[in-house]
Amino acid sequence: MIRRKFIFIFTVILLFVFSACVFESTHPEEIESPVPSDGGIRVSKPLQSEVSECPLSIHGEARGGWFFEGSFPVKLVDSSGDLIAQSKVIAGGEWMTEDYVPFDGEISFVTDASEGTVVFEKDNPSGLPENSGEFSVPVSFESCSEEEVVKAYIEENIGDLSYMPPVLGGTWYTVSVDFLEGQKVYVVYEDGHIQRSFTAEYAVTGDGGVSLGNITEEEIVSSWVTVRRSCESEDCWERKVEFVDPNGEPYPVGDDGEFNADGGLYVYRDSLSNEIRLYNFETRIETTLMTLLEGVWSSFVWSPDQTKIAMVAVDNGENESYRETGGTKLFVLTLDKNGGVAQKDVYLLRIKYGCDDRWCNSDASADFYFEDDDTLIYYTWEDDPYAERTEEFKMVLELK
Repeated sequence: MIRRKFIFIFTVILLFVFSACVFESTHPEEIESPVPSDGGIRVSKPLQSEVSECPLSIHGEARGGWFFEGSFPVKLVDSSGDLIAQSKVIAGGEWMTEDYVPFDGEISFVTDASEGTVVFEKDNPSGLPENSGEFSVPVSFESCSEEEVVKAYIEENIGDLSYMPPVLGGTWYTVSVDFLEGQKVYVVYEDGHIQRSFTAEYAVTGDGGVSLGNITEEEIVSSWVTVRRSCESEDCWERKVEFVDPNGEPYPVGDDGEFNADGGLYVYRDSLSNEIRLYNFETRIETTLMTLLEGVWSSFVWSPDQTKIAMVAVDNGENESYRETGGTKLFVLTLDKNGGVAQKDVYLLRIKYGCDDRWCNSDASADFYFEDDDTLIYYTWEDDPYAERTEEFKMVLELK
């Protein structure tokens, strides 16, 4: 009798433990599921129960209709609905589909608030109300520092902040972002082939935006000269160009020219006098090589041995003496040991694309280069971005 009672009690205990295990496995505690939505979007991060650190990370998936060109906007607002910051999420796969597509993004921001809402907005380029959509997730968060916001902005926009395009198919990316005294930042970036840097003053606006000003980019050309390019704001195209010595003292040189191989000599066109000048950075001596007619544009190429300068002069239609000769001349200046012109050769380029009875307006692009010290190649191709670049004209000049 006692044995049967013991077996009964033991069986009851086993059934209780088994039921508890089953309940625990089907009802886990402290495990969040993605924020539900019936509007074609599922958000797995941020979660309502967690405090998000800077930057606020965003993950989830949405149907393809939420995206336009692979992204859709997202913003962070405070408990009053005021904008703190805005960004976008990027599709992690092919977005032109009706299926769910994963997305990722992040928001960097500076605010005194600690609670708010992340608002996901369906990208709607049409502007039609029936194509709009919105989904919100209440969140708690910790504000970013100003430095974190600025760093994120620079890393995301470095391709636009650089005034120079990348080379050899590369893409600009930041190497380092260091903060200096007085709201200044020093940025080093590269494209896998060349490395550049700039300093700038920064400010963070009330809506989390970043503005850069007094951008200065320096390029060390040689032990004598550094090229300093500066701009008051990040969206200006015309940058002030200065040439400075190792002590920061400026050289009296214009910016429309070309350095030789070691950076000691610089040939340029003075825009006021239209003189072609050669400046020696080591001796600080400037020599006038020749004077062009008013309104003539020029570009320069150095020979490999640095003794010759080739220059194309193109008529702009205002110079009578050029109309009769086709409008384009190629000058080759051979320098003497003192930096003056020992010999000047002029080659007439009779290339005409759609000339009227006054002057020749070329519809072709052109280039020229030294094949060796005594051979210059000049060629043109039809200026059509959709056409295959075939040489329409090629001139091989054997120099004396």
